[in-house]
Formats: sequence, structure tokens, C-alpha cells
Amino acid sequence: MITPGTANLQRRGSLAILAGVALASAGCGSGGGGGSSGGSGSDDSAPAPTTPGGNEPPGNTGDTGNSGNRGGRTPEAAPITGKFGGGQGRILYVGSDKTFYELDLTNRIVTKLVDIGGRYNAKIKGGLTRAGNGRIAVLVDTGELDAQVEMRIYSASGSLEFTHPGYFWGIHMRDGAAISPDGQYVASVGIGPLNNDWQNDYLVVVLTRVDSGERRLLLIEKAKDLDVTPTLCWSPDNALHLMTNVALYRIDRQTSNATKLRTLDLSPPYASMVTADGREIWFHQGRGNQYGGTIWSVDIASGETRRRSLRSAGWGQHCPVISPDGQWMLGQEGVTNSDFATTIWVDMYITAIRVTDPPIDVNNLPDEVLDAAGKKLGSSSRMAWY
Repeated sequence: MITPGTANLQRRGSLAILAGVALASAGCGSGGGGGSSGGSGSDDSAPAPTTPGGNEPPGNTGDTGNSGNRGGRTPEAAPITGKFGGGQGRILYVGSDKTFYELDLTNRIVTKLVDIGGRYNAKIKGGLTRAGNGRIAVLVDTGELDAQVEMRIYSASGSLEFTHPGYFWGIHMRDGAAISPDGQYVASVGIGPLNNDWQNDYLVVVLTRVDSGERRLLLIEKAKDLDVTPTLCWSPDNALHLMTNVALYRIDRQTSNATKLRTLDLSPPYASMVTADGREIWFHQGRGNQYGGTIWSVDIASGETRRRSLRSAGWGQHCPVISPDGQWMLGQEGVTNSDFATTIWVDMYITAIRVTDPPIDVNNLPDEVLDAAGKKLGSSSRMAWY
């Protein structure tokens, strides 16, 4: 288990600050005990919400007029047979580097929630996640040298609630923002040098309390930047899971203890998510499809991996998310396009497939998710479904 210290770090703090952190090797097994996180991060000290750079993102700019907290809304049941239909709730997705949208599956109307604005090279990293109270978390690369990465928390209607520094000198962020189901914590993960020693890289989780901005750095294990690819996801009981191509960890957000559950042998995993029953983690990796991504799951208790790909064709399938009722899965599939001259590119579109319909490959072809005008929805990063 890791027994880290805590610190309210400055914006340009480095891992050198952690030289005094008590560090133990992560061990296998159920764990337990361990040191205290050293601070509770009381909400009483929460700062007033701020807008970075004076750019307040727009709220609902679409044509639905929907607003307010949608957390806790119970979706209608999915159809028992036939194609993917309406009534499965709402989907949040990043439609471009700067913008994310909400699709209401009842009427297929798309609402533009947020444009992050900022510099021409600003972008959302790793998609988005959503808490049960409606809060939405994104990790934003601002393109600025002195404040490169920000953790932004938005309301369900797209209003900016909190902005927290996400930049640590020397840490290479490798995943987007993962917000806890209760909306109290947001986590990110990266690789960085201990004491500015680039020969001594560590896998580091940054755990931030949403309301107060208190941050903790958890040193998980030594990891070479090019050898380890991490991804984070929360289970329904508010436990944080860190998965890499070589290991699976469970992190207790109260004690900051990280327990190594087991070793793994994966191609680099991306866009992980925990199922509603808390038993499995779904993700995509580059193993199983010669053309691109393949969707897999890992059983948290047993470590058993299972292929969940839609089919072995095209440019693969990416970024899975399961419907609230557990019957459907959304993914993203690549389609090759060309200007019939010299340029060829791949566009990623959202597709749906029934999880309970065998087989999972070839014959169980996906339905394209279309808006009310019959247009495909483009996205290439983590989504949320509620």
C-alpha cells in the first residue's frame, strides 16, 4: 500500500516537494490500514467559483431550452427488441477539442453545453465524466505555458462552478478528469520525475477535492513514461480504480491508500469505466483488432479479461459506456474519409449495440446514433450516459 503525505501545492510545484513523503511499495491483496491522508479538505474553506481568463463558457446554447440539475433522473427502459431507440436517458460527449454536448435520447435533440474558449490550441483532454449530482469534470489543456492544465467542474446545465490548477511541473498527464459518483472528488493521473530526477519517474495520481481545491499527490510506483499507460475510473461506492497495461489498483480516497489488486497484461488501456454493479471495468485497448481499438472488460474480483468488441473491422471501437439499465453499450467507430485528392482521414462516430445480444462480434452490428436531423454524432473520447 502507498502511505503518502498531502500538500496544498502551488501551481508550479514539482514532485521535488514530495521528497519528504513516506513511501512504501504497493502490495497485493486486500490491504487495509495505512496512514492518514493528513487533511480532510473541509468544504467550509471552499473558494468562490472563478472563471479562468475571464472566459465564461456559455450554458445551454442549443434549441432545447433544457436547464437545471438532471442528476438522479430515472431513464426509461430500453426496447426489448429491434434497433436502438429513444428513452434510454441522455448522453454527454465531446464533439470537438473545445466543445461538449448533451443528446436527449427521447427526442434526439442535441444541446451544446460548453465551449471552453481560450487560446486557439486549448483543448479538452481525455473526454469527460459526470457525477450523480450532475457535476461534469473535464481536464483542459489551456495552451498556456504557466498554467497548462486546469481541472474544470461544470454544473449539469453547463455553468462553470470550479476551476482548479491541474498542472504540476514535470508531470505528463495521461488521462482525463475522473469525478467521483458523489461529486466530491476529481482525479487525474500522470507520469512525473521524483525530485526532478528524470531517471526516477513515478506513476502519480492527483486527487482534488472539488469544493475546496485541496490536492493530494499519490505516488503509486516507479514507471517509465513510455512503458506505462494509466486510466482512472470510479466505482459506485466511490472507490477509485487505477488501471495500467501491467496492473490494477484500488485507491481509498479517505486514507489515500493504494492497494495493488493484481497484475495485468494489456495493450495500453484507455477510457475505462466501472459498470453500475461495480463488478467490471470496461475499456478499449489495441489488442484483438488489427485495425484499431477493441473493447474489453476486466472482472475486478477475479481479474478475468473478456473481449467485448463490436466487430473486427474498420478502425476499431473505442471509449465504451454502458446504459443506466445495463442493456446497451455506446462506442465510437472510425470511418475513413477522403477529399478525393491527397488527404485521407478518419472520423469517429458514436454507435450503440445491445450488450445482451450474442455474438459480440461480426453479426451484432452497431446502430449509428443519430440526432433529430438524422446526422451522425462525432466523438473520439470518454463519454457519460445517465
